[in-house]
Amino acid sequence: MATSRENLDVDWVPVISTAVGAAVALSATLLSYVLRSRDERGRAHRADRQQSYLDFMLALDGAHARLREVAEPTRTATDLDRDTGRAVSDSKVYEARERLLMSASPAVVRAGERAFLSVIEMRDAVRKGAKRGTVEFHHTYHVLSEAKWRLRRTVRVDLDSKPLTLTDLDKTSWDAREDCELCAPKERAAAE
Repeated sequence: MATSRENLDVDWVPVISTAVGAAVALSATLLSYVLRSRDERGRAHRADRQQSYLDFMLALDGAHARLREVAEPTRTATDLDRDTGRAVSDSKVYEARERLLMSASPAVVRAGERAFLSVIEMRDAVRKGAKRGTVEFHHTYHVLSEAKWRLRRTVRVDLDSKPLTLTDLDKTSWDAREDCELCAPKERAAAE
């Protein structure tokens, strides 16, 4: 009897080792699938965030450009409330802001809100009659310029890119006051 039992034990060894091998192979395949799926979801999420950041920045630029048109000194204003409202809403900045609020990190949301509020400040100044080339319009331009650069720098950090510095762009400031035709003469006069 002992011999038949030994034969029985030996006959099960290949079956058990095959089953264990299949389980290990299946586990490795599943683990590989899970990791690949996680990586793909991470890349897709990053791409969605990057697109929402770009859409928001382009909408800010569009609102700024349209407000500059409304604030053109030679333009005769018919209805500033309507024209400034359209300048901002036609840029799709409200929609882009919503996507940003839904997908961005808190740091990007804070920087984005500063930039958005800077556009609203410019809209309000133009609505009150500020024209390009005036101090009222000009101040809002510098506030918006600095806010947009802060947003760009924050987005770069959020997307794991190297942060930008003033020297990277050959700039002297983020708000562009030093290179400004209206501000630079005042600053030079104050320095003298």
